[in-house]
Amino acid sequence: MVCRWMMPYKENGSISLKNIWDESVDVSVNVINDKYNWDDNSMHFYASWRMDEPTPTFPLFDWNFLSADGKGVVVGDQWSVLNPREGWWGEGDEKIYVDDDFDRNFPSHFGRGTEDYYGWAGGIVPTPADQFSKPFLGNIIVGQPRSMGYNVCTRTRSLDAIPFQRKIDFDMESSCGTRQRWHFLQYSQTTFWYGIPGVTYNRKPLPEMASMKLPTIKGLQQKVEAAKQAQYIVDGALEAENLTISTKSKAVKENHAKIAMWGEISNGEMKNIWFKNEGDFVEIKLTEQFEKSKIQICAAVGKNCGTYDIYINDKLKASQDLYSNHGGVTNPYIDFGENDPVDNAFILKFVFKGTNLNAQRVKGKAALGIDFFLVDNNFLNR
Repeated sequence: MVCRWMMPYKENGSISLKNIWDESVDVSVNVINDKYNWDDNSMHFYASWRMDEPTPTFPLFDWNFLSADGKGVVVGDQWSVLNPREGWWGEGDEKIYVDDDFDRNFPSHFGRGTEDYYGWAGGIVPTPADQFSKPFLGNIIVGQPRSMGYNVCTRTRSLDAIPFQRKIDFDMESSCGTRQRWHFLQYSQTTFWYGIPGVTYNRKPLPEMASMKLPTIKGLQQKVEAAKQAQYIVDGALEAENLTISTKSKAVKENHAKIAMWGEISNGEMKNIWFKNEGDFVEIKLTEQFEKSKIQICAAVGKNCGTYDIYINDKLKASQDLYSNHGGVTNPYIDFGENDPVDNAFILKFVFKGTNLNAQRVKGKAALGIDFFLVDNNFLNR
């Protein structure tokens, strides 16, 4: 419990401690102070802490460390993860949006994995033998065995601080090697940063979390087992397996073979369609559609998947290569933007364009797997 960050103050400062639990504690505090010339570039110090209830790791999403508006600089962070099983927990990438990145809609800091961000990439699931603590990076706790339990990483940005003039969003992707909605991780995190007076930010005190008993592996494992009993279903999804093909080419076949899948799919099933000849097509009609709507599709990706032109009401909306070396689903979803219905319907047409050079056909056919459609409009809110 040692803090060596400089904490500037213009006129006066104070330190207070509040016991928010029901046990007495002994505390000793030592403060070192010195003269400081406050000027227009001076900033206050912040240590923004966040902890959540156990978090499902699928579908993938970005877990926010800090969002701030104003001028400041991020100088370090700490990431604690309670993992209920043996295996890798940190596949996610950091995505840090700074100033003009918001206009470009792409982060200037985009990593390749939590292990790279915290400086201990090794290609294997870490064990306590991989613990280390260095001046700028630390893998200070590794759960045993093989990352089960608490894992704590730190990074001090003394040499690579992240200044922002207007705005920052600091996210870390929540991702592990198990793509099931029933698999939970427990996160807590602290970001160390400075901000000019008047800066606003989203990480507020969480006394109810801070006063909790320390979460345990056993408690998290019990939550995982309970979640396994519930079926994963995406809210608002039109499940493709429940829809019939309205029109198709003769050579197109359903359920020709199994589409390899890593992780769960909504409702446990998907529309399974296979194509042979370039130009072959299928059409699926979404009826009772009465107004302009945003349409998205979640489709399978994998070694057996083909490339398709996708039309909505005869308008070409996208050309999509669904080949991937790893079986899974499109993430993010394929987004076709807003579309006007014709005769109170959206007709989605998939035209087979061939396969990626690395793709593998199954008995001469390439796959199209559709998990679900999302049709978003304001109709039900009127």
